[in-house]
Order: sequence, then structure tokens, then C-alpha cells
Amino acid sequence: MYKVDLYTIVDSKSYAYQISFTDEKGKVHERSHRREIKASKNQKELYAIIDAVKILKSKCHVVIHTESNYIISAIRNWLTQWQQDKFINAKGQEVKNKNLWEEYILLTLKHEVEVVKEDGN
Repeated sequence: MYKVDLYTIVDSKSYAYQISFTDEKGKVHERSHRREIKASKNQKELYAIIDAVKILKSKCHVVIHTESNYIISAIRNWLTQWQQDKFINAKGQEVKNKNLWEEYILLTLKHEVEVVKEDGN
């Protein structure tokens, strides 16, 4: 199983991701992509993660490196409860970005996911 490092970059107009992994021969592979989109910062962060995970062809240990406390808290703490509660939050409202979180869940089912806090500027 490959260990894939996934970095997200979000600015006012776009999101981007960069992924890298080392194959069994020791060769480092990198891919990146940037897309301009009108969306919230949290949505852009999720889009970057989703787009990056979509290109993975086999089961991987994905390490998501992010500055986003929202992404970290959701992945580490909230997703399981959201699923159990059919994406209704503690206030009785539908979870924001439900469609993106559902897509994230489906895409990451076959992977091991870890999320790491990166320091912002």
C-alpha cells in the first residue's frame, strides 16, 4: 500500500492539490492540479481533497495535510456521528456541504485516511 501525501492550497479564487508518493522502486511521483471556482473556503478545501483522491487507482494510506480546522475536526470527530444522524447536526439542521462530505466518504472507503494539521502563514 502506498503512502500518499496530499497537500491542499486554497485562495480567494481557486483551490489546488499536490500529491506525492514513492513507488516500490524508490521513484517519487507527484501530481498537482489547480482549479478556479466560486465557493467557500471549506468547500474549496473539500473539492481539492476529493479531486486528489479520485485519481488514486489502488488502496492507499492517504495523509491529508491541511491548515483547515473544519476539515480536521470533521474527519477526526464529526463524520461518524453525521452519518449516524443522516447528516443532521446537533442543532437539527442539515450539515453544511453534505453532498461533498458524502462524496468524500464514498471515495475514501477503500483507503486509510489520516489528517495532519499544517501551520498557516
